[in-house]
Amino acid sequence: MLADWETNTVLISDLLHQRHPEIVRRLEAILVEQEIPSIVVPGTSDIWIRDAAPVQVDERHFTQNPHAKL
Repeated sequence: MLADWETNTVLISDLLHQRHPEIVRRLEAILVEQEIPSIVVPGTSDIWIRDAAPVQVDERHFTQNPHAKL
């Protein structure tokens, strides 16, 4: 598993797109400018997905907590 400072991808709830599209548009523009990949996590129950988001285990792979509630 990677430490927070070693991760290279931002995960974004699909609800954030629905509820705050302008924020997401600006955030994604910044991420593209900084060459930081992002992934939209579908089916989340809240825009704050920290406890339910997949965990980045290496540069390209993520794992899901089986107890997380998306």
